[in-house]
Amino acid sequence: MNERSFNTVGTCRPETDYMVDISERVEKAKAMVDRGFYFTINRPRQYGKTTLLSALTRRLSNEYICARISFEGIGDNAFQYETAFGGLFLHMFVTSGLAEQFEHGNPKIIAGMSGVELAIEAIEDSA
Repeated sequence: MNERSFNTVGTCRPETDYMVDISERVEKAKAMVDRGFYFTINRPRQYGKTTLLSALTRRLSNEYICARISFEGIGDNAFQYETAFGGLFLHMFVTSGLAEQFEHGNPKIIAGMSGVELAIEAIEDSA
């Protein structure tokens, strides 16, 4: 059995790291996703943003297709015009493999890079 430790450099996992119980926060965020609400998580470094989003991804993965897409390092030009951002987002969507998952209606896929997490409602198979 592995001993738990204090993780100060990345995403915390309850099975390996000491951490605060964030289940209430995860459920509140899930309720917002279920209702179709937008929300932001805005805190300084090392406040558990990525840990919360990772836990939320695990919680949503049976009902939603979850993607992690990072907009870090893409430069300011991508945000100046909607068409530039839209094109970049679609490129990231396709290259992450999410487009293919939508075609197959697979709700259990978690694909993407790192950073911002998006929850997208799973497509029901109409066949």
